[in-house]
Amino acid sequence: MRAKTVQLGIGELMGSLGVINWGGIMACGVVVTVPVILLFAFVQKYLSEGLTAGADVISAVTPFYYKFSSDEIVGYYSEIADKTNMPAIIYNFPMLTGYAITQESIVELEKNHKIKAADNPI
Repeated sequence: MRAKTVQLGIGELMGSLGVINWGGIMACGVVVTVPVILLFAFVQKYLSEGLTAGADVISAVTPFYYKFSSDEIVGYYSEIADKTNMPAIIYNFPMLTGYAITQESIVELEKNHKIKAADNPI
């Protein structure tokens, strides 16, 4: 039964000439993604305030889904610190994220007065 479902799905994606309809796939992707981005843009301030309600400090882990440069990591933590009214802690967890924050990045981040510490679990 599953093979028939997969066959039907592939058949729907292919046009009459047997070519995949990439335009349709991309249109669906845009239709699904744009509302999420717009919603986040409108509620970002409230989301940030809600997530930190009652907290004393923000501890943020390094992003791990994509590979980022050291400059992008510095920008990531700087933006987190600048957009909140709380002190921030850099949570460097290379075993989880696959990225170890460099000493140079830590030195650069120390210039931001809202970044108070860096945590590096073993």
